[in-house]
Amino acid sequence: MIKKNWIQSDIINQYRKSEKMKDYLINFLRVSILYGTVMGLLIGVPAAIFAGIDTGLKGGIIFGTIMGMLFGLYACVFAEFQSRNFEKTTSQITGGRNVLKKGPANHFMNGESVGGYLFLLDEIIIFKSHNVNINKHQIILPYKKIVDIKPSLTLGLVPNGMKITTSGGEVEQFVVNGRKDWVRKIENARASYIDS
Repeated sequence: MIKKNWIQSDIINQYRKSEKMKDYLINFLRVSILYGTVMGLLIGVPAAIFAGIDTGLKGGIIFGTIMGMLFGLYACVFAEFQSRNFEKTTSQITGGRNVLKKGPANHFMNGESVGGYLFLLDEIIIFKSHNVNINKHQIILPYKKIVDIKPSLTLGLVPNGMKITTSGGEVEQFVVNGRKDWVRKIENARASYIDS
């Protein structure tokens, strides 16, 4: 029986590792392609104007591809580092309370997109910045003070934003992965809290 449980546990761990690797690969490709395209255009267009279309476009494509791959690799390594730090600090931040959802997030504060962690608990939302920011802070949003929550576009373009409006009229804006899932889970948690 012990051997069977160990084998099942090993299979589950291998599956989780393969899913994590798949997520890293998808994120690496997404960041590499996006950043590589932007860098290719930013370098390729001026180079095409000054060095000729043929030389400029080739140089831009090569430079964009290389920079995209390097930045994608950096982003994945940074994300893994932050993920490990995130797991270490979860119980510290939440005080051992029931966590309904958690994940990396950015919170806009004083013109800075502050990176950190977002926690959805039974009666509050907590954002805690990590130590790599200028504006290090923690924000606690009790459900009873939230009047509206909706998905938003970051910088008016990117569909990864979430806005929370409080009863005091403050609007807290976050960048999260899976914003619709965050909004749905917060709405459900708020409804459960208000009903109890």
